[in-house]
Amino acid sequence: GFLAALDVALLPYPALAGFSFSPLKLYEYLAAGVPIVASDLGQIRTALEGGRWGALVRPGDPSALAQGIRGVLADRIRAEEIAAAGRRVALQEHTWDQRARALTGLLEGRRVRALAG
Repeated sequence: GFLAALDVALLPYPALAGFSFSPLKLYEYLAAGVPIVASDLGQIRTALEGGRWGALVRPGDPSALAQGIRGVLADRIRAEEIAAAGRRVALQEHTWDQRARALTGLLEGRRVRALAG
């Protein structure tokens, strides 16, 4: 409920060489149907499909972040349409059950290969 009450959710990460993280917060924002402004970085860019499900901005640039926020707030209808589409994708393709099945399938495949090899 708290996430759904947000006008915009932010993921303002700097570009750090060799840094990797779990995009759990991003998927929570998507599932809540909140408009997103995020740093244009590998995992985030991939999860947002190049900006299809949220606004991507230059990493580590406060001005770009502010501009992204202003863009979302200036066109609320479009931002809410994008957020609703992102929510549908998150609920169809990125649930805990789907992640568990994918991991189980991966582990089962390795087990089968190990037994055969």
